[in-house]
Amino acid sequence: MQLINPSGNGNVSLIQPAATLTIANDDSATISINNPMVLESNSGTASLVFSVSIDKLADADVSLTANTSDGLTNPATLADNDYVAVTGGTVKFVAGSMASQTVKETVNGDFTLELDEQLQLLLSSLNAQGRSVQFTGNAMSLSLSN
Repeated sequence: MQLINPSGNGNVSLIQPAATLTIANDDSATISINNPMVLESNSGTASLVFSVSIDKLADADVSLTANTSDGLTNPATLADNDYVAVTGGTVKFVAGSMASQTVKETVNGDFTLELDEQLQLLLSSLNAQGRSVQFTGNAMSLSLSN
């Protein structure tokens, strides 16, 4: 803000004719993951597709890294060739867009008699360019139905 041509009944002078005003931003966005399930076949592969979404528009790109790992309960495992790991996948929300982003996990079919299995999607390395963005949870368990 700048004051110009002050007037009054006497000698008026400006000590500091300009000032900087700051508008404090109280907006924030949340990134969330859905909880998909896929039927594991006896052979071939299937795609386990999950959506990552953001609930507010951002004026700058927001990106993060996606990785998968063995589940915590009845884990699907890389050692058993249950799935192909996603490593270093990039999820990017372009400035001005709330379009959901997808990450595909490849699930390998087998003839093994087993319980339904889980693997995890892990989100990390959030880069929101200084904007207030948070996760509702940075990990989500994904189910393989046998």
